Amino acid sequence: MKRINWIILFGIVLISGCIITDRESGDADKDMDGVVGGGGLKQCTTVECFVGAANECEETILELGEDIGVVEYYTQLDSSGFCILNKKIIKVSDNEDPVVKRMLEGKNLICAYKKGGFNERWVSSLIYDIENCEG
Repeated sequence: MKRINWIILFGIVLISGCIITDRESGDADKDMDGVVGGGGLKQCTTVECFVGAANECEETILELGEDIGVVEYYTQLDSSGFCILNKKIIKVSDNEDPVVKRMLEGKNLICAYKKGGFNERWVSSLIYDIENCEG
């Protein structure tokens, strides 16, 4: 075989190996604490991870599949020093009544709390403490 053919073959094998390795690693960037990735935004994969980070007012996100559908929880520290929880209903289950689905899908609640005052029930209940939230 000509030298150019060997170089092309080597390049194809090298690229294929990289693609296969990347696909096999899947959750390689997920650590043992339920966190994915490593940038500024903490992407939790467990409620425990999210609650711990939310208590510290860390910029954190968690997406959970629940009975009602998919809910996204996001926390951050605002400019006035309060911690902010944004609870957004991404998708309502197709099993829900169409009226309920239209009413809730895409809606969100924004709740303020002090550092260390995050309540885990905000993640386990859609309506817990909504009287102290906006949205």
